[in-house]
Amino acid sequence: MKHSKADGTLNLDSCEIIEVIAMLITVNLEDWEEICQSFRTFFKDLGVIETKENYIQFSSFPDNVTTSFSISKEGKFAASMPLHALDGAVLTVQFDYQENVVRILGSETRYTYKVPPEILGLRT
Repeated sequence: MKHSKADGTLNLDSCEIIEVIAMLITVNLEDWEEICQSFRTFFKDLGVIETKENYIQFSSFPDNVTTSFSISKEGKFAASMPLHALDGAVLTVQFDYQENVVRILGSETRYTYKVPPEILGLRT
C-alpha cells in the first residue's frame, strides 16, 4: 500500500519493495546455482533451456526468431542473434525483468542480451 508523506515522497510496503527489487537480480559467477535458477526463471516459456554441469543455455523455439544465449561455470558466455554472435568473460550476471535483458559484466566485458520482442509474447 502506498502512503504519501507531507514532502510528497511515497512510503511503500515491503511487498511492493520486493517486487521492485525482484525486477533486477545481480548474481556473482561464484554462485553458479543461483545463476542457473535465475537463468531458468528469466527464460521460462521463451524457448528451450539446457542445463549441464558446467553451462546453461537458452535457444529459441525453431518456429521463432533464431536466438541463443549461454553462460558457462568457467566464466564464458556466448550470444547469437540474427546477423551477429559474441562471446566473452563473465564476473557477474544481471537479469533485468523490466527491460527483458541479461547484462554480462566482466573485467573487460560489458554485454547486454535483449530478449527479442518477437518471442516475449510466448510468456504466459
